[in-house]
Amino acid sequence: MRWPCVGGVFNNLAGAVFDVQVDELMAGTFGGGPIAEFNNAGTLRKSAGVGVSVIQMALNNTGTVEVQSGTLAFFSGYTQTAGSTILNGGDLESTTALDIQGGSLSGDGTIFASVSNGGQLSPGFSAGLIEMGDYSQGATGTFNVEIGGLAPGTGFDQLVASGVTLAGVLNVSLIDGFAGATGDTFTIIDNDGMGAVVGTFDGLAEGAALTIGAAQFEISYFGGDGNDVVLTELVSDPVDLLAGLIDLVIALNLQQGIENSLDAKLDAAVQALEDMNANNDSAACGALQAFTNAVQAQGGNQIPVDDANALIAAVQQILDALGC
Repeated sequence: MRWPCVGGVFNNLAGAVFDVQVDELMAGTFGGGPIAEFNNAGTLRKSAGVGVSVIQMALNNTGTVEVQSGTLAFFSGYTQTAGSTILNGGDLESTTALDIQGGSLSGDGTIFASVSNGGQLSPGFSAGLIEMGDYSQGATGTFNVEIGGLAPGTGFDQLVASGVTLAGVLNVSLIDGFAGATGDTFTIIDNDGMGAVVGTFDGLAEGAALTIGAAQFEISYFGGDGNDVVLTELVSDPVDLLAGLIDLVIALNLQQGIENSLDAKLDAAVQALEDMNANNDSAACGALQAFTNAVQAQGGNQIPVDDANALIAAVQQILDALGC
């Protein structure tokens, strides 16, 4: 089918529905003519046909694009400044990168194109999986991940991409009452390409810890087979964390007087936690804060800076776990 206005503009207005139910070429650009535009402020949907429906027009989306069946392909560009793109039983194809400047990209399926994300990427409708070409997330972009189990695509959200460049926000939430175990791993981005991940999420350098509910996770951009983005659940029980901190103080072989002073503060925290009286958690918080103050006072003096930073990071994990 050829549109009557080669190089013209088709406006699908807010509240309108343009429903593609056939697998065919819908061309507004052909024969070397100027590129036609499809401005979608309403709903553009492919609801039938298991094959490929091609819209040979430059799409400008501020409404909803939903693929329920087959593949919806765009051969002259795909730009979204607001609204949503939803994979809901079908796939999406584009000869150019999907330029998601705003709004959201969500659902389960495959995008046969690269994606530049300055909006919200949310695989699945609960946990789900989206596969695409290269993925580039800009400073305004957000990758939303839900964790509710151990299996990618059904237990937790996963993005599979052939190359990955990151900036912007990683937003992780636990769903369905999930509370994993220490050492559980979640490959939230499976980088199928040969290259390393370029960049990091804002505030999450390699090895950084992030608190999600009552759990703590560590992020790595070198996980999986060496270039995947993986979250690993850390020990989150305050008593276990405290035992690890005590071991760290011993391993650092600090000057004896300094070590004794720090041990006394940690012993006070242990006693407050081991009496099983939740009212004494505040006492444990106080002892741990005193520990932090002592380390900060001696950092760069009696305690080397790197050792002080390691101690402060470890005690902060316990303070976070206790909700201090």
